[in-house]
Amino acid sequence: MFFSEMTFQEERNLSINHGPGWFKNQLCMIIPDSKYVYAYESPYTYVVSENIPIFKSKTWFIKTKPYQPAIAKGRYFSFQICLNPTDKKKNRKGREYVVTQYVNRLREQGIPKEQMPPRVMVYQAIKQWFESKKNLHGFEVIEMQTGQYNNISFYHKKNNDDIKYTTVSVTGTLIVTDAEQFLNSIFRGIGSQRRYGCGLLLITPL
Repeated sequence: MFFSEMTFQEERNLSINHGPGWFKNQLCMIIPDSKYVYAYESPYTYVVSENIPIFKSKTWFIKTKPYQPAIAKGRYFSFQICLNPTDKKKNRKGREYVVTQYVNRLREQGIPKEQMPPRVMVYQAIKQWFESKKNLHGFEVIEMQTGQYNNISFYHKKNNDDIKYTTVSVTGTLIVTDAEQFLNSIFRGIGSQRRYGCGLLLITPL
């Protein structure tokens, strides 16, 4: 696997004029025939991929290195991630943003959502989501903070479809519970909408 740090060659921030669909198309050209997961953290785009990016565009500066982090059960890392956490809809097909599910559960319990501040609901919903996925992801969150959350909407020309989803930024500390599963989470990403810049775990050993 490879870790790439990409920056725009042009001084202006192109992300102002180009959305997630544009980023996805750029990466498909730069890293063809490869699985990858990426995150945009201005002014950088970070990419974890199977193959080395092929520099075909005058848009980017690209720095790439082999990526095989030292992972062991019981090791602690700080992390940050732009996340689109979803779960299966109750009694329906498809997936649903976990904060929406959390609000619905409050309603079923007779608790008006007005009694809980939005940031508290986001925090509790994301915390419960991480807890429910810990065996799948190979890590357990020790402490976390939820930051900015955004409703993303753009038109997918190829599929003639409107793409809509919600992202939330999360930072915190985790402990590895299964090294193999954790590596898979790093290399493949977690959550939904990974093709549009969600799900890349950026980690730092503690």
